[in-house]
Amino acid sequence: MSGKTYIKKINKILIWGVTISFVIMIIIYLMHDVKLNIETAKLGLNNAPEIRIENIKFERDMFGSLWKISIPSLERQKEVVKIVSIDIFREFPNGDAWEITGYNGEYIESSETATLNDISGHLVVDGRAYEIYAPEASWEKSGDYVVLSKGAAVNGEFGSMSADRANIEAGNLLTIEGGEIVWNFSSYDTR
Repeated sequence: MSGKTYIKKINKILIWGVTISFVIMIIIYLMHDVKLNIETAKLGLNNAPEIRIENIKFERDMFGSLWKISIPSLERQKEVVKIVSIDIFREFPNGDAWEITGYNGEYIESSETATLNDISGHLVVDGRAYEIYAPEASWEKSGDYVVLSKGAAVNGEFGSMSADRANIEAGNLLTIEGGEIVWNFSSYDTR
């Protein structure tokens, strides 16, 4: 065998060896990538909502008052229902009303509790209008009781009130802990 033929044979073997090695590396890389995508997909499926419902509106008589609730979107995942924005209108038999918006929240089915975040709205109590803001509100089905554990602020013609913590019972009894009340006597008519 001549030297040129031997070198050509070695070059062919080297080229095939490099090509096969390159193909094996690509296959290993693709398999690794596919494995990651499958694991990512499985993770995504584990965190995917069981059900998603949009544009929900309903009315219900509850705790002696009419509730009108509008939810643009909610997702149920296991025992937790996640709410993306909620508008609540509550009308009492005496004409008092609440109109409250929550930025987001969740309802836990096992404990029948709900939490709303970034709440703002208007309350009408005894014919007087008030604006309210609270970073968070929680509620339990066991009673008509709302806890504003991260504080609240209320403004109205009487002045303003801020609290470190507040509880609302039976829809109209507000109990505060910490905070301050500023009265505006010049515009508050006590007649």
